[in-house]
Amino acid sequence: MIPGQLNKVKNLENFNASYNRLHGVIPPHVTKLKFLLTFDVSHNSHTGSIPANITNLRFLQAFNVSYNGLCGKIPQGGQIQSLSPDEFSHNKCLCGAPLEPCK
Repeated sequence: MIPGQLNKVKNLENFNASYNRLHGVIPPHVTKLKFLLTFDVSHNSHTGSIPANITNLRFLQAFNVSYNGLCGKIPQGGQIQSLSPDEFSHNKCLCGAPLEPCK
């Protein structure tokens, strides 16, 4: 689980917790990290959906959530659509740009 105290690190730019056996949802408080450039929780066991307000992160350059169990539509807007599809691949049922359209 991503710690709730993470949002207290006001100037956090890079967060990498890949390959850490994390589980649970990606908490909405990560969307309050307004200086976040990179976020990598790939190769874990996260479930649920991507927080909708992730599109508010203006400086986001990488958002790697690949190899998890995420589902739902990828939030539209902001920097998300400029990211590589590889950053969202190998999840349970993610859809929407930059992946395939939702059915």
